[in-house]
Amino acid sequence: MCLITSQQEPLITTEDMTVYKTLNRNLTSLHQYFTYEFTELYVTKILDSNPNKWGNYVCADGTEESYLRTNYPEWKRGDNRLKYLGQGFHSYATKERAETASFTSFMDILVECTVPKGSEYYLSATGLCISNQIIINKEIKIR
Repeated sequence: MCLITSQQEPLITTEDMTVYKTLNRNLTSLHQYFTYEFTELYVTKILDSNPNKWGNYVCADGTEESYLRTNYPEWKRGDNRLKYLGQGFHSYATKERAETASFTSFMDILVECTVPKGSEYYLSATGLCISNQIIINKEIKIR
């Protein structure tokens, strides 16, 4: 999975930020297969991904691909107007955005998370987020 944004530098949270994430019932992420524990602080680096293809960056509901193809139809290899971010903690910026996403199985859950004050983060134009820190707080919805 990859987040694509026109934001070139990370923003820094000035206070705790609430985001939402879809996980399997055992708290494992759907794409990276990383298993979380509630209330644990996780830290990583946000790293660029391969910008030379339209590859695995789309959200299951297709909003990212639709946005990019509409707003960047002339995109070519090496286009540096967009930043391609692969590694980091992927989430949804709002609960409403999270609820529009397709869950991949009946065993998926939606969790409320915190991106702690002082964290780096990027946002996509379609309401996706990637951050360098995250805490999984609680389960809020089961599919």
